[in-house]
Amino acid sequence: MRIPALLAVLLLALTACGETGTRVPAEVNATSLRTKLGAQTTDQCFLQPARQRPAGCEKYVTQLGGVVGSVDELALRDPALAEPGRALRAGIDAYRAATCGTTGPAEPCRKALTDIAAAVEAVKTRLDTTAESR
Repeated sequence: MRIPALLAVLLLALTACGETGTRVPAEVNATSLRTKLGAQTTDQCFLQPARQRPAGCEKYVTQLGGVVGSVDELALRDPALAEPGRALRAGIDAYRAATCGTTGPAEPCRKALTDIAAAVEAVKTRLDTTAESR
């Protein structure tokens, strides 16, 4: 009776030693990125960045922070996205460094929001141009 119980315990222990399932990220494509950016371009923080209370744009900036990696990945296939991607990252970094999401100074924060909007526009324009040429 001890041997079957021991074998069962060993078998259970060995099943735990295998590879754990890893989540494979979905492939980034221009269509999904264009959709995400399209939603962001309806935000007042994009439409009128200089007129916004910078702390009120924290959610907008956070959502764009999730897009930067996708832009970087697409830039590997379309190098024309590299510069707008860097500009987007720089604008987001400037917004965060100036603590614009809380009590940051108005002028540097509004400049960061304006830079972010310009970078989003550049990325979106490139994605739209690429889509039209297909």
